[in-house]
Amino acid sequence: MSFVTEIPAPLARSPLPAAGHAELFQIFFDAFELFLDGQSTPFKIRPKMVEEFPKDREGHFDTDFSIVLAGIRSSVMAVGNLLGPKVRESVPHPTKAGYRLVTYGWFEDVEMSFDVMAKSNPAANELVSLFHSKFMIPYTGIFKYFEARGIKNVTLLRRGADMINKEDYGEEISVRPFAGRLPSQEHGFRART
Repeated sequence: MSFVTEIPAPLARSPLPAAGHAELFQIFFDAFELFLDGQSTPFKIRPKMVEEFPKDREGHFDTDFSIVLAGIRSSVMAVGNLLGPKVRESVPHPTKAGYRLVTYGWFEDVEMSFDVMAKSNPAANELVSLFHSKFMIPYTGIFKYFEARGIKNVTLLRRGADMINKEDYGEEISVRPFAGRLPSQEHGFRART
């Protein structure tokens, strides 16, 4: 007796819409919140992932705060895609006869920065361990969370030197910089033709 199972052909690209820069941040923020909600141990201070350093005081002399500051360091057109956008999909407009909705896409190599910040070295080290070992590695490699949302091959490139920064923030902040790479990240836009 033999059992035959059909293995579906792999997708050439994600069926989800391409993620632009704004969507990249939202996907990372959602993943980080999902990760934090799933942790079994409560946090003394719940970390936040933000695009911009908080303008309001998050901590006072006797309290702590933990932040992951996310940003894009660089974004360049991917090699082999230098001729510009290509048509990804063309479908008839649902309400206007004779018109089509055309989705164009192109690929970029995006490098993101993640600056892990806290008011003390031990808190920064604890947050680095949480961010790197418990969040980024499982969510990029094991769970394929980002790949399922149209972001392929997220990798951590490097961790920078530990810093204590007082000039930029007005108080001593321990910073642990990370750089991540999203090679050949697809971007797209829809046009009516």
